[in-house]
Order: sequence, then C-alpha cells, then structure tokens
Amino acid sequence: MDDFNEVPSNFIIKPTVPQVELLQHTSLFLTHAGMNSTNEAMKMGVPMLAFPQSADQPVVSKQIEDLGLGQRLDAETMTPAELQQTVQAMLEHLEQYKANIANIKDDQHSDKPGYVLAADRIF
Repeated sequence: MDDFNEVPSNFIIKPTVPQVELLQHTSLFLTHAGMNSTNEAMKMGVPMLAFPQSADQPVVSKQIEDLGLGQRLDAETMTPAELQQTVQAMLEHLEQYKANIANIKDDQHSDKPGYVLAADRIF
C-alpha cells in the first residue's frame, strides 16, 4: 500500500475487497479476466472491460468480447485516450452488454441440453 503516492481523492485503495458486493454497485467492471472474476461479473450482470495478464485470461477475455459481454484491451499497448474512448463507448451501449449477459445466464439455467441450445442459436 505504501507504493501508492498521490492517490486521487475519488480513489480508494485496499489490499482486498468484497468483489461480489462491489459489483452490485457498479456499471462496468475493469478486470484481468480471471475465470472467477468473470463468473462473478456475469452473476451480477455487469459488463466487463478486460485486461488479460497471463494463464487463461487471454482466452477468457476473447470469449468476453466474442460473446458481447464486454471488450478487451492490451494493458501493455493501450493509451489513456484509448481507455477513455473504450469506457465511454461501453457506457453508451451498456444495455446491450447487459442483455447479452442475461442471455448467457438464461442458457446456463436452462433445462435444455447444450446441443439443443446451440441449435436454437443457429436456427
């Protein structure tokens, strides 16, 4: 915590936070796209802006983007302007992201077998 100097007044820095509780009060989740974080965001219906770091995160973040649950950026190459533009665009289309998340959640709780759900989506 001592590494953070000059923290803006609208920031709170903590070593740990109750993520699911916080997701209940947010419009957009900036995440590393770990599977647990992604599942928690989906459970709470919160669109995601993913910054994958390692392991499964690049694959998960691609799925987030491909399924319309959010977007992803490369933390190594993005610019502040790109981050700002992406967040603004996502906030303008928030309802579509939320609808896509709701559709995935509906499929997860369906009594239909996976192949039937896939066929329904195709046809």
